[in-house]
Amino acid sequence: MKKIISYIFVFTFFFNLTTFTVSAEDSSTTTKEQIQKSNADDKKIGVITERVKESTKNATPEQIQEKLERKGNDLWKTARSGSVLAIGIYAIVFLALLVLGIFWKKSRGLAFGILALGILGYLTINYLPDILDILHIKISG
Repeated sequence: MKKIISYIFVFTFFFNLTTFTVSAEDSSTTTKEQIQKSNADDKKIGVITERVKESTKNATPEQIQEKLERKGNDLWKTARSGSVLAIGIYAIVFLALLVLGIFWKKSRGLAFGILALGILGYLTINYLPDILDILHIKISG
């Protein structure tokens, strides 16, 4: 078992190392197209900053708070949609470790640990505002 784990570790280490060196070699060369794209991005950033400055000149604290709440809600929706993907990945890993549990007992325990972490993460991401509200009521009340 230790031998298999060490082979997997060495394989992933060298795979990551070769991927890193290949991507480092690719990123060292810059072409005229990349420079032009960078300049275009800088112009876009300048336009965006000007637009932000203009919109904040007459902004009230209430408007800023509403925009922040809207952005926060958008971020929560994004996180919640990602949690479905995460629980799917945890389920696949759980099932794979459970199948490996036929041969190695330790992987069964690891499988159920992964399942518990997946469920805990899913519940935390999806119900964190409710949990925080309950804690706030308990502390203040």
